[in-house]
Amino acid sequence: LDLDGVPEILTTYFEFDRSVLYIFRADGTPYLPQEGVPAGQVYRPNVILGIPVVANLTGDDYPEIVMRSGFIIPGTGPEQVHILDHQGNLLPGWPIRTPAPPRQVFSTVFTPLVDDLDNDGLVELILISEPGQILVWDFDAPSDGGRNHGRLLMDNRNSSMYLSPGTPTDVDDGNDNPLLPAAFALGQNYPNPFNPTTNIQFDIPTRSHVKLEVFNVRGRRVATLLDRELTPGWYTVPFDGSRLASGVYLYRLRAGEKTLSKKMTLIK
Repeated sequence: LDLDGVPEILTTYFEFDRSVLYIFRADGTPYLPQEGVPAGQVYRPNVILGIPVVANLTGDDYPEIVMRSGFIIPGTGPEQVHILDHQGNLLPGWPIRTPAPPRQVFSTVFTPLVDDLDNDGLVELILISEPGQILVWDFDAPSDGGRNHGRLLMDNRNSSMYLSPGTPTDVDDGNDNPLLPAAFALGQNYPNPFNPTTNIQFDIPTRSHVKLEVFNVRGRRVATLLDRELTPGWYTVPFDGSRLASGVYLYRLRAGEKTLSKKMTLIK
């Protein structure tokens, strides 16, 4: 990861509704030592589904770490793709929310795939989502003759397949775009209750001016998290309640003429 010529060890730990990505150096010492943080801990998304993949997606000299996350209990939370840089920081614009399975269907462990699908010399990030869709993101990083590929794809039966560089793959190009949400939606924040930070997710099916605000139980606005035009997509906005008192708060999303709201609980 740090280009010192010695490989690092990436491993994940499962905590039912939360996972941890750990990275250690070959001698067993933490890759990114931090005071007050368990040894080796780098990132804590919701449940990691699949194996973290390491590949260069930005075109610089350093590789990125790609993970897919979701929730084991059907319908209890979002599914996302996370991309971290070699220092454990999320890349701008990530994580991205992906289509989730129906409420009665359990999440499946599909590891992200990085390959050169169209043989243009640049890599793509590929993910199989629960509704049976293939999601593809283009990146400007060179394929490097197939050496820049995180290539394992694994499902929950531990079967696997590999795509060779340049292997043609059929992707559904029908009228329905699986990369765009079908409806305006506001998700339940997670974690909830929280202390002091949480994440608020929402879906925008069309370009809209979006405003996301937080109110206390008396109706006084305590924070404006977003107030600008957004393109269609799945969004995640962090909220820091460290300066607020414990209690129930309302977060409200407005997009055009549509308004949705939900409650969240801050416990200190």
